[in-house]
Amino acid sequence: MMFMTHLVLMTPGWVGIALAISLMLWLLFQPYFQGQAPAERRAATLLRSMLKAPAQ
Repeated sequence: MMFMTHLVLMTPGWVGIALAISLMLWLLFQPYFQGQAPAERRAATLLRSMLKAPAQ
């Protein structure tokens, strides 16, 4: 009986840890799932064109 009580009391802690880790993973990988926003594409294109421009 003591084991079951200990298990029930520990479970919310593990659930909290799992939720925190899954939230961090979601925030980390979300930009890769959505792709780039139009503003990011424009900025990347501008940077690429500036780097390709001949030096004067």
